[in-house]
Amino acid sequence: MKPLATLQFSDFYPWAMRKQYPNLQYPGVYAIHISTETLTNHAFHWDLIHYIRMTTRSLHERLARFGYAVQHGERHSGGNTIFKEKGRIDTKYLHVAMMGIEHENLSQATYQRVLGKVVYLEYEAFAQFYEATEQDRPIFNKQ
Repeated sequence: MKPLATLQFSDFYPWAMRKQYPNLQYPGVYAIHISTETLTNHAFHWDLIHYIRMTTRSLHERLARFGYAVQHGERHSGGNTIFKEKGRIDTKYLHVAMMGIEHENLSQATYQRVLGKVVYLEYEAFAQFYEATEQDRPIFNKQ
C-alpha cells in the first residue's frame, strides 16, 4: 500500500531544547521518550517510544500541555495517564521527536487536507511502531 504521506520524525530533543525544533508552530505528530539518559541529537528509534500523539493545532501548544500534565495531572489526557501511573515526571527526563506539517496562508480546503495528513501520520506512526516492535501501542497510549 502506497502511503498518503511520508512519516519522518526529527531526532530526539531533550524537553528543555524542544523549542529549537523549526516547525514547532505547526500541527503535526510527536513521540515521547521518558528516560534518565540524555538523548540530545539521538536518532529516532521506535524501541525508545513511550507515547505517540498528534495535534491539529501547534506542536508548541500541545507539548506545553503535555509537560504540564506529567507534572500536575491535568490538561492533556496522555500526560494525565503518565502522571497517574508514574507520578510527577521531571521534564528533564522527557525527550521528544516531532514532525510538523508546514503550511502558510492556505485556502480552507487545502488546510483541511493538511489536518487530514496529520491524522493519517498519527495512524502511520502507530503502524510503524507495531511493525518495528510487535507491540500494539506504546506503553502510555491507551487507545
